[in-house]
This record gives sequence, structure tokens and C-alpha cells, in this order.
Amino acid sequence: MYVVKYGDLAIQANGKLVEIGSAGCLVGEECRFNNTIRRTTVIASSDCGLIPIDRNRLERLIRQTPGLLNHIKRLIELRLDILDLACGSKLA
Repeated sequence: MYVVKYGDLAIQANGKLVEIGSAGCLVGEECRFNNTIRRTTVIASSDCGLIPIDRNRLERLIRQTPGLLNHIKRLIELRLDILDLACGSKLA
């Protein structure tokens, strides 16, 4: 899982652009929480800096930041809805 420090990312599913990520955006969260295969491809649209969030760091952040876990869960749900709409069906 990564947080975008600077730059822009194109987030694609099945070859379709589904989201543009920029500073503060979280990517790779679904795989971290749901142990699923990647459903999207993230491509740098400009020079980018990413901050890796490994499992230990994530656990520490969740302990230190009330509400963070719920925020990430809502983000995952929202992104899955966006993917469903953009791709016309549930992604496997």
C-alpha cells in the first residue's frame, strides 16, 4: 500500500481510466486488507513520489489515528463501486 507524496497517477481497470490519483491519494489498499488480486493498474502520469506503508506501519497508524480504519474501509467500498460502474460489471 502506498500514499502519493507528489505527482499524478492514472488508475486503470480493464484498460479504462477509472480514477486520477494525486498527493494524499492511497493506492494498493484493497490488496492489503482483503488479500485479493490487484483489480487495477496504477501508472504514473507525471514524476511521482510514493510513501510505502507496510503492515507494521499500517498497524501503528491505525492505533494512533482513531477512525483511520473506517476511512480506509469506506475508500475500498467507494473504489469498488467506481470500478463496477466504469467496467460495466463486477470485477473478479
